[in-house]
Amino acid sequence: MSLSQPVDQPPPPRLAVDISIADDLPAGDGEIPEPELIQQWASVAYPGDHNQQVLPATVSIHIAGSDEVQRLNAQFRQKDRPTNVLSFPLPAMDEAVLAEINT
Repeated sequence: MSLSQPVDQPPPPRLAVDISIADDLPAGDGEIPEPELIQQWASVAYPGDHNQQVLPATVSIHIAGSDEVQRLNAQFRQKDRPTNVLSFPLPAMDEAVLAEINT
């Protein structure tokens, strides 16, 4: 009977990224990046490095048009203009979760 060595497997991802895109995104609002690129950006923004123990987390990214972003910016920040990023903290939870980022 021979025993085989376990195959080296990459570590599980430290960050799960949930991406949604607005149904009414206007064509003139720019090109939507590929999901893999968005995942890469989110992973780079997540704190920690490979030498530190970082808890797994989830971030939700919603890609929206200028009108929706302007409405949200006015509602939550009292600034009646579009912006490139809005972030919202989530209520305290039992597990580590990043805030939603709406662009």
